Amino acid sequence: MTHDDGHALMRESAHPARQELDVLAIGTCSGSVGELWQGPAWSGSADEVALLTLHGPNQSITYASPAKPGGLEHRDSYDRLRRKAEDVFYGMTGFPRQDVVLRYLSDIPRGKGMASSTADIVSVIRCLFKLHGSPVTDEAMREILRHIERSDPIFHDYQSIYFSGLQRVYRRFESRVGFYAYWAFGGETTATKHFDRGLLLDSYSRHRDAYAASLSRLVAGMDAGSAAAVAAEATESARLAQDYLWSPSVESLLGSYRELGAAGVVRGHTGSVAGLLFEERPAAAEADEVKRMFSRSLMECYEGSVGLC
Repeated sequence: MTHDDGHALMRESAHPARQELDVLAIGTCSGSVGELWQGPAWSGSADEVALLTLHGPNQSITYASPAKPGGLEHRDSYDRLRRKAEDVFYGMTGFPRQDVVLRYLSDIPRGKGMASSTADIVSVIRCLFKLHGSPVTDEAMREILRHIERSDPIFHDYQSIYFSGLQRVYRRFESRVGFYAYWAFGGETTATKHFDRGLLLDSYSRHRDAYAASLSRLVAGMDAGSAAAVAAEATESARLAQDYLWSPSVESLLGSYRELGAAGVVRGHTGSVAGLLFEERPAAAEADEVKRMFSRSLMECYEGSVGLC
C-alpha cells in the first residue's frame, strides 16, 4: 500500500470528525495470511524458530496529527503495544518527542495468526520515522522489534526465511512467489506469546528429519521461483504443526485440497487462520466449489492475492 492508499483508507474508515485532522505523517504495514512455512533452522549455535511469512491484503495504519490542547484520546487494549513501540522508537533513536497524537486504523483480524500486532508496531515505527524526516532501514526495524516481541518479517519487501525471535534473516530470496488464496478462521482465538520457543522446539525435535527435509525442499523451491514446490512445503508445514496446534479445519483442508484443485494448504502456525493456495485464480466453477466447502463447515470464506509477486 502506498501512502496515498493509506490516506484513502483513512478517509473511508475513520470517524467523520477525524477526517478534518491535519495529518503530518502516515505509516502502513500489511498483515499476513499465516505462514507458508514454520519450523527449526540452524542459527549458528542452536536450532531456532524460523518462518516464511505470507503477506496478506489487510493493513494496519498509523497516522500522526497535531495534539489538541487538553484533548483526551481514546485508547483500546491494543494501544499498549503501539505505545510501547513509540517509547522504544524514541529511546533508541534519540529523536525529540513532538507534540503530536498517533491514531490507528486496522482491518487485520486479531488473534488469528495474521501478524496483527507486528503490523501495528511496524506501522507506528514507519509513521514516526516519516514524522522525523528519516528513512527507516530493515536493520533499524529489526533492532526495535527485538525489544518488543517475536515477529513475522512482514516489513520486508522481499521474501525470506526469518528467525522470528532473533529478528534475523536466515535466507533471503531474489524470487517472488505469490498465490491466489481462500481462507477462513477456526472458532478459537490464539496468542503468539502462548507458543513460546521451548514449546515449539520441543515439537520440532519430534519431527526433526521431516522438518530438515522440508526446509531443504522449500529453499530449493524458493530459489527456483516455483509456486508449486513452495505450496507443497506449505502443506507439509501445515501438517507438521498439527502436532502442537491441532486444528479440525486444517485437518479437513489437508484431506480435500487436491480434489478442490488447490496447490496446497496454508495455516497460521500459532493461530486459527487456514486456507487453500492456488497458483492462479481458479475459474468460477472451481471457486464456487471451494466456497461451498467452507460454507459447509460454517466458516466465512475470504479470498485474494497473497504473497509478494
